[in-house]
Amino acid sequence: PQLREIPVLFLTVRDDIQDVMTALDMGACDYLRKPFKPQEFLARLKSILRQKRDHDQLRQEADEFRRDRDHLASWLEQLSAGFMRLDASGRVVSWRGPVLSEDELRGRPATQILECQGANPWQRAALYDGPALVLAGSTRLEGRALGRPVQGGYELLLIPSFALFVRFSWPPC
Repeated sequence: PQLREIPVLFLTVRDDIQDVMTALDMGACDYLRKPFKPQEFLARLKSILRQKRDHDQLRQEADEFRRDRDHLASWLEQLSAGFMRLDASGRVVSWRGPVLSEDELRGRPATQILECQGANPWQRAALYDGPALVLAGSTRLEGRALGRPVQGGYELLLIPSFALFVRFSWPPC
């Protein structure tokens, strides 16, 4: 497992196609038959090293993305924020957040449970930054919403008023 990230170039006198296929199936990056020209060897080696560098860079970027995503998720939890996703017809697909359960909201039209200042932004596929009110049964969640159209629907980040009050209370500590 520790050596899995090390690129392997087979240099061999064996030239049977089955040997080539076996080597590549085992994880080799390339297969070079002897005798070979030094220029070809160097060109293949440079290519393998370029691929390794690109692979390592992609892995590093993916790790950074995961860290950023986890950090944002942690930050949202601390704010007691909610995240709502609507489908193209304006029905709730998912809800993650405080006070309300996803089962209460899933499948319901957003127009029955969500009030935003002015027209409903998801119906206009417009960005939204303003007050919002979520009503589900006897539960009322007031705060600020940030919304944006996404492929196949709309996403809303809802920050309850109590989270804003706690987070930005005056005077500062």
